[in-house]
Amino acid sequence: MDDRDIEQQQESPGRVMYVVAFGDTADEIEMSALDQAREFFGPDRHLAIIPKYGASLVHAAHPPNYRESGKRYYAHITVRAVEG
Repeated sequence: MDDRDIEQQQESPGRVMYVVAFGDTADEIEMSALDQAREFFGPDRHLAIIPKYGASLVHAAHPPNYRESGKRYYAHITVRAVEG
């Protein structure tokens, strides 16, 4: 996927969901985001992560639900339901 594909995916129409996902790796964070979105959109919907997010470390100053996740990182991720 080159930059044009990413740009097009970010601008494509469709419904989106914004989630806070936790994980110890990028793959875990992305799978967590997709799992949360599947609960909302349904199991048969094709979903795509908008590849523009940054991950941060979970630390003591975060709310309890962040710390209780047991994961090292979190990210605010946009998941799009692919239309068509």
